[in-house]
Amino acid sequence: MPTRDKPKILIVDGASPLRAELRHALMNKGCLVKLFAALNRGLDELGRSHYDLVIARVRLADKKGLRPFLEGKNIRPESLFILLADKATSQGAVMTLRAGASDLLVEPFSVEDVVNSAETAIAPLRDKIHARRMFCCIVQESREFLIPSDETAISPVVDILVENLTRAGVCSMIESRLTAMALTEAIANAMYHGNLNISPQLKHEISTAEFQAEIRKRKNSEEYRERKIRIRCDLTPAEVKYVISDDGEGFDHREALCAAVTPADVESHAGRGLFLLRNIMDEVAYNEKGNEVTLIKRASLP
Repeated sequence: MPTRDKPKILIVDGASPLRAELRHALMNKGCLVKLFAALNRGLDELGRSHYDLVIARVRLADKKGLRPFLEGKNIRPESLFILLADKATSQGAVMTLRAGASDLLVEPFSVEDVVNSAETAIAPLRDKIHARRMFCCIVQESREFLIPSDETAISPVVDILVENLTRAGVCSMIESRLTAMALTEAIANAMYHGNLNISPQLKHEISTAEFQAEIRKRKNSEEYRERKIRIRCDLTPAEVKYVISDDGEGFDHREALCAAVTPADVESHAGRGLFLLRNIMDEVAYNEKGNEVTLIKRASLP
């Protein structure tokens, strides 16, 4: 799968006579650059397409001047932002950086100043692009895990399971976080409902303290303590496939899958996990017994 190897930069600046020179300088640095003078057109473009970095003119005389930046950040929270201002108070500068801007440049500044700031901001991105380029030389990466029914093992394993998704070009960082959320839910289901045989209903009928006490009791019981969770991950530039199985008795996945199709199910005691899996992953399939789930996420990056 081809991967984009040039950072995309959007410049929204209707005031600076340097904007054309800035665009030319960034293109010479190997970036893909689009330039808009009108703020509304720039925001429309940001809504249509992902940009790694946005360089935008703002007015920091009052809080209203940050609104265009905040709107852009809301549209593309994964994008980096460098803001250009005619003047700014110390309070305005602090507010800007706290709101998530990578940098704030205040007049007078040169094209070189902006380019240097942009290069600093996108340096980690270039590293990721190079890593993705090398990773795509790999035909397949496979990993297998055998973990106990211990909730402290879930987060470290999930971190490893998603760490190469963006480098392989399978999905964006945000989609990677969503995949981690789905995996956490699937592994927790295998642990609590599968290996420890705790029903979804019981989990919501008792208090948190009682639930934790029941987990400890079952983890140490002779019936459940030897049960394990097996996880296999197969990653290629085209997709990632996770197979998660437990030593439990399984469940009626057909009825549950049919039920977990609406947002209302997220609030129910039995539907939240399956709802997340169905709405985050591209494919969800169980074995006949219901103690093994296969999750597939297909490549979405250009």
